[in-house]
Amino acid sequence: MNAQAQILKPAADVISAFLYMLFAPDFVRAYPDAWIEIVCIRPDKTIAWQFFSAHDIPPIVKYVVNMNCRGYNCYVGAALRHGERPKEGRAGKAHFYVASHVWIDIDDTGGYERARAICRRDHLKPDMVHTTGTAPHTRIQIWIKLDQPIAEIAKLEKTTTALRDLFDGDKVQNGDRIMRIPGAFNYPSPEKVNNGYAVELTTLHINATAPSYSAERLCALHRADPKSAASGAGKSDSAGGGQTDNHFDPFQRYADEQMREAGRLTDGDMRALLEKHQNGNGEGWHNDLLAVTWELLVRGYDPFGIQMIIGSACKKGFDDPDIGRLVNKRWDEFQAQRREADRSEAEERTVNASVQQKRSSIIATPYGWTAPEAIPPREFLYGRRLIRKYVTATIAPGGVGKTALEVTEVLSMVSGTALLGVQTPQMRVWLWSLEDPREEMARRIQATAKHYNLTAENIGDRLFLDSGREQPLVIAEMQRNGVVIYRPLVDALIAQLKARAIDVLIIDPSSVAIA
Repeated sequence: MNAQAQILKPAADVISAFLYMLFAPDFVRAYPDAWIEIVCIRPDKTIAWQFFSAHDIPPIVKYVVNMNCRGYNCYVGAALRHGERPKEGRAGKAHFYVASHVWIDIDDTGGYERARAICRRDHLKPDMVHTTGTAPHTRIQIWIKLDQPIAEIAKLEKTTTALRDLFDGDKVQNGDRIMRIPGAFNYPSPEKVNNGYAVELTTLHINATAPSYSAERLCALHRADPKSAASGAGKSDSAGGGQTDNHFDPFQRYADEQMREAGRLTDGDMRALLEKHQNGNGEGWHNDLLAVTWELLVRGYDPFGIQMIIGSACKKGFDDPDIGRLVNKRWDEFQAQRREADRSEAEERTVNASVQQKRSSIIATPYGWTAPEAIPPREFLYGRRLIRKYVTATIAPGGVGKTALEVTEVLSMVSGTALLGVQTPQMRVWLWSLEDPREEMARRIQATAKHYNLTAENIGDRLFLDSGREQPLVIAEMQRNGVVIYRPLVDALIAQLKARAIDVLIIDPSSVAIA
């Protein structure tokens, strides 16, 4: 298929990441009867809803992507539900079960800057920040992780009300609240379009090092005058050499660079062009909207969806007759190009098949006799399981002891002691826990060492420990235009393995050992 005919959908990876953060397996495991409410609403107020098991996220992601592609805004119940699922209508307060997070919705002009200032002042670090839109101003939803789930709706609503007042946010404090799902498109109503709102792909920032907070601490935060809190919102933290509040996504930046090198428009490019021509104003309107229309066609949108998106840049909104003619013209050109590409591909396949019949591209390589003693033996590091220059995976259901096994094997290799009956020389091992904090891994390591009577002398300087909460490890990510490998991080990882002379790298909970 021609590269321009790739069909890209709402960011399923972002939707999935959000739902797994909000309904983490370790959290929902304690509530076997819990379910999740998904509500979908079109700009014309058409509504649909469905209920899903809290223990199976992929079907929810598939449903949200499908409904969002059909023009629905997608929302999720912020707390788990339980009880008999309604046969008609949505869930209510009677179905509230338990919440792992509290939430704030900030939709007013200047609210984003005010929220940043409050978080700095009160040293609050949200677990997730969901940008629900940027036109005509930035709007966000903030998610703060609780140190203990809240199963009492009165306690939850007391906390969400306190946060609403602290941030001067919208009235979303009710325990049966539904909140917009990030990674899906935000389709504004025609009234909002007339006020400068636009169709946008919502985004999510996850803070992997964010702490959790007690409900009591959150309720005790002092509410200052919102205007005074926001007075320093425009000041950059970088003046003193620190980091700014702007969250750079290296994966998305790399993906955008690839898009531009291919002559494509990124989300930011399209947003800038649409903002340039709000209500049909600005020079170069025709060519700019042709470019945006073509990019949306490449991404798989139909004419109706494109008119909804670019309507904010037209004098009469999404039903402006000028954009109807413009979009249909581009649609015909795109379809003609795709038919030509399909025809060329079919011809190429026919030619290739004919060539393959005459000449095989696969060549059988003769084997050269090799003296057995000249073949180096396999470099087994731990029994017959870990081999140098190979990747080994430990696969088992959750909660059966993979981490405990790995910690024991790590101490066995580091100390050179046959703790589990496998003798090895002393090796240098790097254990990287993506899930547990450092102190929890230290507990596990020291408890295992105590059980086997190991001392600091047995370990020496051969053990290396990192936590994903302090130093996240993401070397590849699925973006809307394919898998992006973050090569600078891969190169840095390889450099550390060489510099530290690491024999074995173990990554948990992916349970992969690289020797």
